[in-house]
Amino acid sequence: MIIQLFILQVAKAQIQEWDNYYNAFVNNNMSESESWLIIGAFNQNYIKDCSGQNIFGGYTTFGVGTAVYQLFYLPPHYQIRIKLNFWKLGCWENERLYIIIDELVWQQQFTCSQGTSQCGYSFNDLQFPIEIITPHKSETLVILLKASLDGISDESWGFNNFYIDILKCAPDCLLCNENSSDICKPGMDIPIEWISKINVEGWLLKNALPAQSTTCLDKISLIGGYQILRNSDLLITKIILDPHYLLKFQVKIWLIDIQGLANSFNIAIDGIKYALNINSVGSISLCTLSPQESIQNIDWNFTHQNPEIEFQFIPTSLVGSNSFWALFNFNLFIFKCHSNCIKCLGILKTDCQICAEEWIKEDGECNRIQNPLKITKAQTQYIFNQSISIPFLFKLQQIEFPNNSGYFKRDENKIEFEVKVQCVNNGYIKTVMQFCHSCKGYNVYSQTFQCDASKQTIIYFQIQLEKLNITSKEEYLITTNNTYFLMEQVYYNRVIRYGKILEISLLNE
Repeated sequence: MIIQLFILQVAKAQIQEWDNYYNAFVNNNMSESESWLIIGAFNQNYIKDCSGQNIFGGYTTFGVGTAVYQLFYLPPHYQIRIKLNFWKLGCWENERLYIIIDELVWQQQFTCSQGTSQCGYSFNDLQFPIEIITPHKSETLVILLKASLDGISDESWGFNNFYIDILKCAPDCLLCNENSSDICKPGMDIPIEWISKINVEGWLLKNALPAQSTTCLDKISLIGGYQILRNSDLLITKIILDPHYLLKFQVKIWLIDIQGLANSFNIAIDGIKYALNINSVGSISLCTLSPQESIQNIDWNFTHQNPEIEFQFIPTSLVGSNSFWALFNFNLFIFKCHSNCIKCLGILKTDCQICAEEWIKEDGECNRIQNPLKITKAQTQYIFNQSISIPFLFKLQQIEFPNNSGYFKRDENKIEFEVKVQCVNNGYIKTVMQFCHSCKGYNVYSQTFQCDASKQTIIYFQIQLEKLNITSKEEYLITTNNTYFLMEQVYYNRVIRYGKILEISLLNE
């Protein structure tokens, strides 16, 4: 089921301040293109002086057919702000500037009469400050500027003072939403795993052949693309997952050579199809000469518990007989169950439905000792005509412990100990053994022995313990008095706990 993501949403106590992520062409401190990619410039003199300011572009540099663009990789965020100072140079005759910000196509029309002569030519030039604020969560951001000019000598453009500001997620947080950047503070202990499948590896076509890639805008590698994925082709990928309860995926769908802005896909998740209607707000030439191309950011969340997931992307309607499509920057976020839980309903430890092997539900949570012990051998026998000076004699690894109460530690994988119990009159000796006190369905063994006052009798117990995992030293507690013996393993799960191994009680007749 596709759902909206509202996880531990916390209201902001105050308005969050913008964080400047990137700036370029600022305060006349410019060096050539500053790594921006340029298509269709008239010359390579990219920095021009205009009215005492340096601008990127300018007369006889940026004009008909020129486009400049950049691909950015952003830290986790939920909103962006683009600011720049645009220069309309010359006599624009109701022609438009286009700024593509992923799927957003921002545009502004200009006229010949706007502005005054500022850059040494007889035409009117105009400085036009631009500020664009839009929700944005994708890791990648494509920004492209171009204009619909048709004149060569009298129509140009450029810009300076370019800034990208973001509203960031909380530190060390992979995800956040529009309402709060605090939904997954590290202190909230939300385990999230991030899987990125940004190249063609692991993507297949419907005939199980590996997918191919193309390059757009000289540097952006797409899964599929022009002449690769047509309007009847699908993409498939499968991913093995750790135990989880919620998934979120983000991807950019590129539509290439489409002939209309209303297109649709089916996205199948484990065979269940979900309809995606893409109503692009605008299109522009990006990867081919056709002006009908657009980018769509997809950001979906859905409940999921299966150990594997399959994604299928297939167009149901791409307008145009020769249209193509591609995926870019696929990211999957896995909201994992807490440790030692293999099936859960949510973020809380008490949301676990099935605990991992050797773990049990205790107080609604999965719990087990740091290193559980299992009784692998237990022998009991009567020894007649013998006696001991104390009710219980405990021996561990051939070492006697005359003072039988207290803590001790051992680091062996296998531990052998014995207990001798002195029968008293015609009483009873009752024993309880838990063969694996932290295993699923652990077995409890109980036995009662009858003493005979006419005979001096000792009940002799030989026990062997084996660690289920070999780690550090294990800690034990022996508690005895004149009528009682108890051996426990000490472990920790937020608080100190004790796992019973052997209990012996002397009962009156």
